[in-house]
Amino acid sequence: MAAACAKYIEDLISKLNPKSDSKTKKSLISLTKMTKDKDNVDVFCAKGGLKRLVALIQLPNKTIADMALSVLANCARQELSRREIRRLDGIAVLAEVLKNNVKTSILNRTSRALANMAEDELSVQVMEELGVIHELVKLLTKTSDSDCQQSIIRALRMVCTNPARKQAIVDLDAVKTIMEILQSQKPSLVNCCIKTVAELTKECSKEFAQQVQDCGSVKYIVKLANSELLQVRNSATLSLANLAHHAHVRVCIGSEGGIEALTKQLKRDELEHVTVKAIEGLCYCCREGINRVRVRDSSALELLLKILLSGKWLSLEKKIVFAFAQYCHSEKDLEILLNGELVRGLINHLNRIIHQIQSRSDFEDHDDGFTDHQSFTADFYTDYSMRTNTVRSSFSDVSAEALKDETFLKKLEETAREVTDTKVTGRLSKFKRRLKLKPSPIPTTPPPGVCTIGQSVFSFAARQTDTTTLVSVCTFSRSVSSLASSWHDLATLSTASCPRVLSSHQDFSKTQRECDLCEPTLGLTCDDPNSMCTENQTQVMPGSPVGQRNLLTPPLSNSNVQDEPVLVSPLSPKVQSGLHHRSFGQSALTLLLRIAHMTNPSTHLVNKPCIQALLDYLRLVNNPNPKCARILNLLAENALCFRDLIVHGAVVAIHHQLCFMNCEYQENAYPQKLHDPESNAHSSEEQRLPSPFRKRFGSQNSEDNVFRPKDKINPNALYQSMSSATQSHCQEIGKHLLKILSNQAQTLCGKGEIENLLLTGSKEEHKECVLALPLLCRTTKLRQQMLVEREGLKMLCDLFKSLSPTGETFPIAVESVIVLANELQVIFPGNVTRKKSEGISKDLTSSTIEESNPDASDDLHQMKKLKKELSNIQALSSSDEQDCSSCLYHANSFGPPDIIFVMEKGDKVVAHKLLIKSASDVFTAMLSEHFLESTQSEISLQDISEDVFEFALHHMYGCKITPNEEISSEMISSQSCCEVLRKKVIEIQVNDNELQFYLDLLTLADRFLLDRLRTLCEKFLVNLIDASTVLQIYNYGYRINSPKLCLLCLTYLLTINLSNLPNHLYLFKELFISNERGHLAEQLYEILHSHLKC
Repeated sequence: MAAACAKYIEDLISKLNPKSDSKTKKSLISLTKMTKDKDNVDVFCAKGGLKRLVALIQLPNKTIADMALSVLANCARQELSRREIRRLDGIAVLAEVLKNNVKTSILNRTSRALANMAEDELSVQVMEELGVIHELVKLLTKTSDSDCQQSIIRALRMVCTNPARKQAIVDLDAVKTIMEILQSQKPSLVNCCIKTVAELTKECSKEFAQQVQDCGSVKYIVKLANSELLQVRNSATLSLANLAHHAHVRVCIGSEGGIEALTKQLKRDELEHVTVKAIEGLCYCCREGINRVRVRDSSALELLLKILLSGKWLSLEKKIVFAFAQYCHSEKDLEILLNGELVRGLINHLNRIIHQIQSRSDFEDHDDGFTDHQSFTADFYTDYSMRTNTVRSSFSDVSAEALKDETFLKKLEETAREVTDTKVTGRLSKFKRRLKLKPSPIPTTPPPGVCTIGQSVFSFAARQTDTTTLVSVCTFSRSVSSLASSWHDLATLSTASCPRVLSSHQDFSKTQRECDLCEPTLGLTCDDPNSMCTENQTQVMPGSPVGQRNLLTPPLSNSNVQDEPVLVSPLSPKVQSGLHHRSFGQSALTLLLRIAHMTNPSTHLVNKPCIQALLDYLRLVNNPNPKCARILNLLAENALCFRDLIVHGAVVAIHHQLCFMNCEYQENAYPQKLHDPESNAHSSEEQRLPSPFRKRFGSQNSEDNVFRPKDKINPNALYQSMSSATQSHCQEIGKHLLKILSNQAQTLCGKGEIENLLLTGSKEEHKECVLALPLLCRTTKLRQQMLVEREGLKMLCDLFKSLSPTGETFPIAVESVIVLANELQVIFPGNVTRKKSEGISKDLTSSTIEESNPDASDDLHQMKKLKKELSNIQALSSSDEQDCSSCLYHANSFGPPDIIFVMEKGDKVVAHKLLIKSASDVFTAMLSEHFLESTQSEISLQDISEDVFEFALHHMYGCKITPNEEISSEMISSQSCCEVLRKKVIEIQVNDNELQFYLDLLTLADRFLLDRLRTLCEKFLVNLIDASTVLQIYNYGYRINSPKLCLLCLTYLLTINLSNLPNHLYLFKELFISNERGHLAEQLYEILHSHLKC
């Protein structure tokens, strides 16, 4: 069948002979029917039929040409045929027919063929070069045939797909003609025309939109948007949404009922791309006050809010939030939004920004400004986004020769046309002409307002061109109008409601400036490390934040930037004021700030998801918007929010994530048995990961309340490493907020709220209040009232009885206790800070007290000194064993020993029964007649070493040794110190086993009830307490019931500096896992309570 069809088509092609008109016509009639099928078109093209068609079109016989055009139009629907027609130069033939022919049917089919050919961009480019657009427009204005008009309009829709081609429609004054055809009574023509309007208005110019409005066609488009025909309705909706991009048309759209039409489209929820454009159009319409009323009255406000909360179209979130920001000064509209859970949608939006922050640069997607004629984001392709990329690439060229290139100058001219007005464009044109005539002299100092790499070229800020400094350019600034618009969002706030702290934060230190130069910024590229990017100097409108900063802070020269200190407010922004409106989350924070100015914003903003999102924004967003800190400041200052801030854990959260942010709990610091084995794979840059507090803080939130990514993301890909300047800024904010909250706690209202929570609060409220007490009670009087009289300290310590050491709240409880201990200045004996290689013998063997040196060479020197001292003592002992006048064991008057003790290794130690029995009740009972040992000449002590028992035996005989490191050299050399014990102390220190020795000695003292020896062991062990030994010593002390040793170990843990807590948190966990929590809680209370009473 296929072969027969191919043979038939080949026969028809052979009959396409200009010499036989009748055969040619019959063949063309058959081919017209057959080329409606794709397979037949492929065969026709393969057999060379297109070449004959092109030849027939050029014949003077109009009938044959007309029929040939019909076949060609059918073939042009297939890509293979379009390529062959282009190769045969068929587009030029069609263009020639369009210009010279006047027959309506021929023009109709020619337009149809051109429309089909326009499916390929290459074909469109050829048409543009041949002037096809001009001919189509000219034909459209002349013809009155509806079929021909429909074909021409379709051809224009297919050809005019970029701004330059659409501008040709404006230049040829064809908009009016198209809009007149739109009012036709023929449905097919209207359908085709509205499709063309939808395409032409897409990213159209201001002039095009203005002509549409001047023709009075907006009302017809609105009428078609309410049509019952789906295709017509969708095209009209797209046209309205496209026209809504232009401010001068939006009011007309609203007055003609366009907002209601767009709202109806949302309610229908038909085609997704049409609904998306309708949402975008409504968001643009919210920029005018009169239209905002219409949006509210048409119930579109509630629909937009539902879309925001649903998360169905994430790409539209920013547009919707920006639209809602326009309602921030309307009490009625704001109430509607708040009742519809606006805050939840804003928090989800902020969380998504934070989650995706790693994949964006500093100024990407920052077009939150109140500007018109541009897209919100790059969600939909626009010429503006393309030109933005052009700006970046143009300013990244630092070559002097590149500036003389015509392409670069054209890019620079386009940039000037976007950034400034036509006057600057004119100056730039003159600059180009002068550049070609005059070479650039030696570069000089750049003018103010230009950031340079080496030298500068053009200053948009100064609105002038310096032709004497032409090598390289790196410029970023804003005009007066854009600076004024950046303050628009807070311009109508009353003076009394404005935040108290609004000054700018700038760190002019060398480190911060170098960090700033390394951070990516829009249009600011510094390839020369020796160059200095100076701050732009621009004229600003009175009342703008930039103006305030310039009045408060005089400009600094490059020479004294690093020398002069600058006073910084903790709540001030970290970037230039002129760029604040371009930071992430601007619109959402504007709305949240407006809500924070309400009398009682607690019901909306003081909840765990909201506070967590604000804190995460401050910590994780590079150059965060200062409004975030102002929101927290307003909440902290509002007495009506004080209780809720405590109940929802905001007080502890502020301290943990802002003040304590550079010390996140790192699981890789814990022993392997306490954490996930994979934790060692994380690097130190993960200090900004969500801590156990983050999990606890959001643990009660449902999936509907808080945004959570569906997939597990590598933490390093999600969070950026934090610079020291960012850490310092967040810590200042945290300290400032905690100071405000502590001041609130000192008021009568604040005290009453705390007391009420302690007495009548629920279990969760009570716990949050107790954890916040150390942070709120910063004065002695308040601590006495709340922690002692109201038993807040008892409640805090009792928390440890119920908290699991591996739970999420345990680290926070430990942090609160450490904060309180640091405030109370809990002190541990100073000698515990000594180095491990240093021991008691340092003062026992030297005549002077030397300072400890952290160098390893000093450690080696000290060890050699101890070994030398030990060898000297051993030499003296071997030469004269009886020369131990200070040793009462050797100089006893009890006669020959009458008892032998056999140690674990078989060593034997002799003693006197009478003295042994007098020293210990256990030995008295053991050596009495009721026990077997009383009849033995040798008593076996298999679980005791010789060194330990000899040390205890010397002590029982009355030999003395002091563990006091501050003992003087005279006392050391006196008879009060036993030479044998002194030698043993030095020996165990040299062998580095003093901890185990004294623990064994303590066990022996406890076993045989040697109280004085037990006290001596405790003194020795106190000097050995450090991070590596505190758990072992505490466990021994707890096992032998030594309260003093246990309290000293806990005191050591409480003296840990807050900044070192992450690396020592495992000590607390291990301690509470291996011991009885109630006993530990009571000991904690005893230590802290004793300091509170002081």
